[in-house]
Amino acid sequence: MLFLFRYICCVLVLFSSSVIAKPVTLTILPELSSGFERNYNPFLPNVIGTAHEFVFEPLIIFREGKTAPPAYRLATAYSMDEDLTTLTITLRDNVKWSDGYPFSNKDVAYTVELMRKHPELDYNGISDWVESVKVLPGNNIKIFLKKPNAQFIYQLVSMPVVPEHQWRNIKNPETFANPEPIGTGPFTQITAFSENDVVQCRNPFYWQQKTLHIDCISYLRAATNDALISALAEGTYDWTSAFIPDIERNYASYSEDYHYYHAPASTVSLMMNFGHANPVLRKVMQSVDFRRGLSMAIRRDLLINIAAYGQAEAAHFASGLSQKYVDWIDRDIAEQFVFYIRHHPVAATQTLEKLNICDKNGDGWRELPDRSALTLSIMTPDGWTDFNTAAELVAESLQTAGFNVTAEKVPFSTYLKRLSAGDYTLAITNYPDGITPFRYFDAAFNSRYQRPEHPRYAHHFYKNAYIDTLLQDYLLADTQDKQRQIIQALQKETAAQLITIPLFNSVESVQYNTSRFTGWFNTPENTPDVPLVWPQWQERLLQVLALRPVNSEVLQGEPETGDIVG
Repeated sequence: MLFLFRYICCVLVLFSSSVIAKPVTLTILPELSSGFERNYNPFLPNVIGTAHEFVFEPLIIFREGKTAPPAYRLATAYSMDEDLTTLTITLRDNVKWSDGYPFSNKDVAYTVELMRKHPELDYNGISDWVESVKVLPGNNIKIFLKKPNAQFIYQLVSMPVVPEHQWRNIKNPETFANPEPIGTGPFTQITAFSENDVVQCRNPFYWQQKTLHIDCISYLRAATNDALISALAEGTYDWTSAFIPDIERNYASYSEDYHYYHAPASTVSLMMNFGHANPVLRKVMQSVDFRRGLSMAIRRDLLINIAAYGQAEAAHFASGLSQKYVDWIDRDIAEQFVFYIRHHPVAATQTLEKLNICDKNGDGWRELPDRSALTLSIMTPDGWTDFNTAAELVAESLQTAGFNVTAEKVPFSTYLKRLSAGDYTLAITNYPDGITPFRYFDAAFNSRYQRPEHPRYAHHFYKNAYIDTLLQDYLLADTQDKQRQIIQALQKETAAQLITIPLFNSVESVQYNTSRFTGWFNTPENTPDVPLVWPQWQERLLQVLALRPVNSEVLQGEPETGDIVG
């Protein structure tokens, strides 16, 4: 009887402790937001920042700018045939969707076909390349391309895979918000959702259940950098990727657990609308001398010291290519055009006056050649402190040079919509990087990405047939020597045309708090860099799988060697 009493008490204690045990929760900020909308459709631009990677796991993760081997996720192998027109992918066995339904090659085939049927969802241009898809035995799939493309695998793996058994019943996928998503990623169960707070918890069928030591991710809203900095000082977030002015004083000095990582990032550039509704202004913008004159009127030292708080450096290449790719660039080509991305006010004035862009009526502002007003505005996303300040400083520089310019802050969603619609004059943007410089040149200057469904980077609407041809040729280049020759040509042409105006080279900044979790990359026990927590930065999934709570008693299991990188 005494034994039975002790047994019951023990069971009750275990039961009560399991009931009251708090889930291990990682608090992150993937992006600034003025309020969350419950949208888990991974193909729409306003999708929640915790959908990609965390709900929809990638096929393969290629580490950006690094030589590390691929991290195989839903896929376990891939190969391209010799003529570069057929891609074969082997998918992982025994993976399930979060509703328990088996994941298979049919889901990948369905998603590719969905992109072909609904190109408005196809933000990464899959449908431009795919001729057909064939499901093969052994969980394999073949994708036949319309034309050779040695880089197609890198394009494909940025496509989220959705479950056929759910999406085949969706009548209007282009407007479907997917409020109750079914995914293969680690955090698919939405336990809380409001305009200020999102909590996603464990996928009960996640294929790496033993490797996952975090039960939930919490996404707390911050609308501005100032709000974020305040919350970071209080230890609210475990992981962010934000611009923090004077980061040592405003973050790292508050606690020995507050750490950050800086790495060279893409160039922040001034983008102009070559499709502007005003035909006279549009013609002026299409003159490279106008772009050079505008560029030489800008004081970039103020941008670096004030907008970026010294956490940046002058842009090195007139093409806008990041300094991280310096080994790809011919120095002679770079030096040929660097003059135009430095402050030369006299040369700027001379260049503009040759175009008859000068003050014709004595009001202190330059007019267009037909004597009509030349007014410019620089659009940036509200709350992006570095961009907002940079816009104000660029406006001041141009005002000094006689331009009537204002800085305009708008919500990020409005910023994206207006860029895609060509409803702007000037805007400040950054650009994506990749394993090679190709991703930058392709995203920024390929005219096929100027449709509304594609990201903002090419929404300057500048078209150059030679650049398009070079980008196409790169896809056929099967050796690094051929790739380098094409990158050199792209560098020269984009620098010569000054399609966008480089302002400064930013840094990728990551903040991470070691008081609650260990296993952060870039710490002594790890060699990779801490990845950004931004949406579609696929390496963020690998970082989550490497994290362990500081309190080891709440661990769900021991790590499995090699699981984190596939």
